[in-house]
Amino acid sequence: MPDTAEQALPLAAQRPIDILIVEDSPDALALLLLALRRAGYAPNHRRVEDAEDMARALREHAWAVVLSDYTLPGYSGLLALRQVREFDPDMPFIIVSGNIGEDVAVAAMKAGAHDFLLKPLKTSQLAATLAQLSERHDEARGAQAAGLPDPATEG
Repeated sequence: MPDTAEQALPLAAQRPIDILIVEDSPDALALLLLALRRAGYAPNHRRVEDAEDMARALREHAWAVVLSDYTLPGYSGLLALRQVREFDPDMPFIIVSGNIGEDVAVAAMKAGAHDFLLKPLKTSQLAATLAQLSERHDEARGAQAAGLPDPATEG
């Protein structure tokens, strides 16, 4: 029997989230979606694997957050990050990987990633990170729409 702390919440209790996922493995995608559901989210997602898919996805939908694997064939988390930053400098971007070292994670953070999470994902860490980043992005969008300074950059 599954641990009750890891069971998905009933669908009515889950928070919807629009999430763009950079991942080449269908199995890794399935595990990521399971972790999102266990963290209390009802993900509306799209998976992309390359720069062309990424550009199309960014144009076609307003995503709340991007979760990106670090290493993909012919593409990478850092290339995806650069593409997202050019499109929306404030969009939350999280690197999710099981095979990057601390030096690579620090470089990704310096390049603009908001966080990195190691696989296997811990549901509580994923939930806390997404809640914090979604709230911050919503505040920045609201301030931008109202013509106010970004609250995240205010001192």
